[in-house]
Order: sequence, then structure tokens, then C-alpha cells
Amino acid sequence: MIHARNPSFLGTQYTKIKSARKICTRTDLFLAANRKIILLNPNWIETDKIIKKYGVCIPNSTKLFEILQVLHNQRSWYYKLDLSPKTTLLCLTKANTMNHDVSASEKEMVEHFRSVLKDNASFYEDVLLFHFLSGVTQYNEFRNVDFWGAMPSSSGQPSAVLQEFKERCRYLTNRRSAQDILIRKVPTTKSHETSYQTRMLDGASKHVNSMIINPCYLNKLKGKEVCLIDDYVTYGATMEAARALLEKAGVKRLLLVGLGRYMRNSGIYIKENLSITGDLYSVDHRVKKIAEDSRWGQRAVIDNDARDDLHRMYEILKV
Repeated sequence: MIHARNPSFLGTQYTKIKSARKICTRTDLFLAANRKIILLNPNWIETDKIIKKYGVCIPNSTKLFEILQVLHNQRSWYYKLDLSPKTTLLCLTKANTMNHDVSASEKEMVEHFRSVLKDNASFYEDVLLFHFLSGVTQYNEFRNVDFWGAMPSSSGQPSAVLQEFKERCRYLTNRRSAQDILIRKVPTTKSHETSYQTRMLDGASKHVNSMIINPCYLNKLKGKEVCLIDDYVTYGATMEAARALLEKAGVKRLLLVGLGRYMRNSGIYIKENLSITGDLYSVDHRVKKIAEDSRWGQRAVIDNDARDDLHRMYEILKV
């Protein structure tokens, strides 16, 4: 058996295992968690079921080498926006398909990823997951995250894909708490089913009023570093709600991650100054919007190299 231990550089170490296969592969899992590196599962040989669960599937040795080359060169996220001294928004790739700069192959890729995120399709989940985890390992701030969470859906039911991504990150950074940080207590209408005027009027307040911080984190978040993962970011209402709640709870650092960024109206992001009173850990809290800045998204740093990296991974690993 040949098992890749550290894919974060081309000089990858390989271990030949002739006996005690399961012990060795489980050891690799623990090494990956302790060193905060991606665990690759060589699908062309027999591996332990726990490696299949938490490792990223690589179909053959040729694909493995190609992926390592991409990983070695990857250093960028598509979209980065500092929302406050405590909070940064990062987005993995562009989600638009109709823009003039989107090629036919990129449109195909984005549409496949949307089917993964919205319809729980599994065909290209490993491609998206691999790119996401490689971005996490390359961005040093993720190494200090104390608690990982997935953004609650509008219905309140957890997204299986976001939960999977969150769990992979939790194991990658060797964190124990599996409880989600935010809970949707009151279902809301989906954003894409709401008119533009209503979305602008409701803003983040709708989400603050429908969500609470999980009571299991009472007195545990102050001074801690937190990361929340969501599927898509458009105008930022959900992210702003999360920021308002968790900054109010006293987190030291907050990373908000969107897997896709819709760049509508020149990439508008509406930053809101919200005042929250009451109990953050129950529905007994109220929110008031003090001010907003719809031009805040102009402060973002956009790196189109990230789109190229993801496209290369897609071409390497697509079915």
C-alpha cells in the first residue's frame, strides 16, 4: 500500500505498508489532524473505512501527482473582505454563470457544484471539498479556529454537505466540539424566493430574529476563534446576522466562509450596524438596524487565480 501523508508540498512522503494496514492508515489520520494537513485516500488500493470517510478520494496515482502540483501552487481565495477588526469573509470561488468572463467549462463546473450544494448531488463533491480543504490548510488563520460551524439553512434543517465540510475541517484541525454554533429556531423564506425589495428591507434582521447561539456554547465563545461555513454569499444578510450575534457574544476572531460568491451589482455587500438586546442563546432577543453601507463590498480583494486553481482540479478529478 502507498499512502500520501502530506500533500501540502511536492516532496510528499510515502509510506509502504506491508502489514498492519489498518493501524498505519489510522495513524495517518491522526498525523493529518495533529499537523493540520489534508488526508488523501488512494482509491485504487484497500484502505481503512475511517480513511475513506475522512480522506479525500483520489482515483489513481496519476491524478494524485497532478493534484499535488495544484496543491503546491495554491495560495489564494477568490474573495476576501474584512468586515470588522474581528471578522473576515472569505469565498472560495465565483458562483456566477452568466457573466461575459465565464467560459463554457467554468459554467459547467459551477453548475455541477451548485447541484452538490443545493441538491446534495455527490458526483463532484470531492472536487469542491478538496479545493476547500486545500484553501484551509494554506490559510494560516484557520489553524487557530477553536469552534467550527455550518450556517443553518432557512428551513432550520442542517445541510448535509455543509455539515460534511464542517466535520472535515474539525478533524483536520483536531477540534472536539461537533455541535453547531448557530441554530435556526424559526424557519424563514429562502433568499432566492424573496423579491429584491423585500431582501433589502429585511436585511440581516430577519436572520438575527430567527437564529440563536447554541446554548451549549454559553460562556464558551468569549475570547475564542470561530469559523462558520455557508454555501453562497450574495448581499451578505446571513453573514451579517452571524457576525452581529457572534461579535456580541465576544468572539476574538470570526472567519465567515462562503463556498461560492455571487457578484451581482458590481459585487455589492451590505454591511449592517446592528444593535442586539436580550438573550443571544434563546429567541428572547431583539435587533435594531442602526446603519448600513451598501458600498462595503468595494473594499474586497478579488483573486481570479483561485478560479483557475479550482478549474484545474475540476478537470483532473471530474467523472
